[in-house]
Amino acid sequence: MTARAIRINQPDLVAGIMFLVVGFIALWELRDLHVGTLQEMGPAYFPRALAFVLVAIGLYVGARSFRGPMQDLGRFNIRATVLIVSAVLVFAVTVNRIGYVPGAALLVAISSFADTDARMRQVAVSIVCLVVFTAAIFIGGLGVQLPLIRGF
Repeated sequence: MTARAIRINQPDLVAGIMFLVVGFIALWELRDLHVGTLQEMGPAYFPRALAFVLVAIGLYVGARSFRGPMQDLGRFNIRATVLIVSAVLVFAVTVNRIGYVPGAALLVAISSFADTDARMRQVAVSIVCLVVFTAAIFIGGLGVQLPLIRGF
């Protein structure tokens, strides 16, 4: 009797685990907040619902990794990871100091260099489109209290 090798789609398995971890961390952090009812929602109602959605997605993606074609995870790209994390940190530090538009532009510009094939024209178009779109959603639509550009 021979053992059958388990075929795993490693990227899907890792993605499923990441969704599960984020979902369970959110549920843990929300444990002391009041959920409320559908008629009178508490501060944890919507975040807890989103956490359960993340857990469900993690279970689905993780289970799906055992079906279908096998795929290796591949090589870890440290350059891309450092650039993306740095871009988020730069945004967090600059958004209140220089405003949303320049902070978001820096975020997109720095993170776009994680792609070795990035071209300046594509980066410029991405900056304009993403900054305008996200500013319209967060500042215009949701009313997030951030200056578009500090001093204006």
